[in-house]
Amino acid sequence: MENNENKQKKKRLLALLLLLLALLIGGGLLWKCNRSEGEGSLPTPSPVEKELEHEEQTTNTPRPLPNTRQTAYAQRKRERKVVVEQEVQEEPSVQVVEEVPVKKEIEKTIVKEERKAVEEEEEPDIEQEEEIAVDTAKAFRPSFKKSHFRFGPRLGIGYTSITRLGGILESYSVRPNFDMIEKGHLVPRIGLFGEWRYKRIGVELGADYTMFNTTLKKTTPLTGLVESYKFRYDILYTQLLGNVYLTPYMYMGAGVSVAFPFVSRNIDYTTNRNNFYQQVDALTRQHLRSSLDRKVQFMPTIKAGYQFVNGLELSLEYSYGISDFIETLANDYGYNERHNNTHFVSFTVGYDIFRY
Repeated sequence: MENNENKQKKKRLLALLLLLLALLIGGGLLWKCNRSEGEGSLPTPSPVEKELEHEEQTTNTPRPLPNTRQTAYAQRKRERKVVVEQEVQEEPSVQVVEEVPVKKEIEKTIVKEERKAVEEEEEPDIEQEEEIAVDTAKAFRPSFKKSHFRFGPRLGIGYTSITRLGGILESYSVRPNFDMIEKGHLVPRIGLFGEWRYKRIGVELGADYTMFNTTLKKTTPLTGLVESYKFRYDILYTQLLGNVYLTPYMYMGAGVSVAFPFVSRNIDYTTNRNNFYQQVDALTRQHLRSSLDRKVQFMPTIKAGYQFVNGLELSLEYSYGISDFIETLANDYGYNERHNNTHFVSFTVGYDIFRY
């Protein structure tokens, strides 16, 4: 029993010695490794070292490190940083000289090619749109280079006067004891027109409704009698004109117009006498209408006009009747045959509803 216990004690002492020996050997190896690492590689800085290094960089004032190990570590780090900065400075210098300009030139070339491609794609569209706009404008714009035909309505106002009506009603064979005043009137005008044009020359046809209207007032001072005569005729007014274009828009024309009078009241007669003489006035009115007849009248015409691009046209026109408009028939009432004329001035606004 005692031998067994001695053997176990020896075994325990032997194990303890082996454990101590292992610890000593391990500590020596660990110390050797730490020493070799301190000489060949950089240890990881502690928070205190980082703070000191940051202050040193910001203030550029050297501060003493806590121990020689930190001093050696900072020195090695500075040397390593200098080496790294030199390498970084050397490498970009080569890239700036060689690679960057080449890259910029390539980028500029790509940008130029892209712009050129975009311009080539857009230019035909712009030119096509401009051509379409020009063609559309030319289609509705007067020009000296080609023929045109236009057609449309017109509306305006005119002034008419029939001359020498007083000579039909009175002979003036003796010294007149009355006053006679003739007065023209404003009349409407509405119709259609069409024009064919080649370069500077145009031929215009027109047909309008208008009126020839004149009033006579006869006053007899001795009796105080005032007589009023109203000559009013509805007219179909036709035209054939030749126009010369001074510009693509402005023209002057000349030709002939023909006035066709049709059914109307023709002549009205009133006086300032009382109702007792109403039958006499009605009888005089009947004599006038049966003794005076209207005729077709030929009227030389001059015209000036201006056309706008949108189809609107403004024109001023004057016509003068060279033939008799009122003919005096045989009668027993003292009415005389006198050559009479008609003046007609009108201003119209037309619009082309059709152009070719």
